[in-house]
Amino acid sequence: MKMNRFVIVIDGPMGAGKTTVAAMLHKKLKRTAHIGLDRIKWFISDFKRVPKDNEIVRSVVTAMAEEYLKQGISVIIEQGMRKERIDALKKIAGKHHARFLAYQLTGPKAVLIGRVHQRPHLSNRPKVTDARIERNWRAYWKSHKESVATLIDTEKITARKVANRILDDIHA
Repeated sequence: MKMNRFVIVIDGPMGAGKTTVAAMLHKKLKRTAHIGLDRIKWFISDFKRVPKDNEIVRSVVTAMAEEYLKQGISVIIEQGMRKERIDALKKIAGKHHARFLAYQLTGPKAVLIGRVHQRPHLSNRPKVTDARIERNWRAYWKSHKESVATLIDTEKITARKVANRILDDIHA
């Protein structure tokens, strides 16, 4: 059976280029939904970075991915995720006979932190502090000792080239 649908997971620490690459793919791929955990969490008016709120967001993303696949729409999900979450999305892809591709974007810490500092600040969201960036960095790498994704170092490769590589993988 030919798999027309797919699930693309773009994992990585803050500043790796996940959202940029996902947005580029979303523009190029027909019948594809782009789900970003960061965007979903701000649907909750007083979202807090606590286990309960984080789990709500993860559950909503999983439900969205499943419903899109059920309706024949492919999915791009971007966010730093633990192996168990990626494995759960892989299982959902299999259930709906969708191809599963996972990528871990990374780069040197100083480069990624510099990218975060260059982002425009959105007035409806809290500013990302250096302490928050450091906590995210440590937490990400603590939970990513073993990767289940194709590793792509984004230090010397443009987001466009990363997106093109993923497009090549989809069409292979």
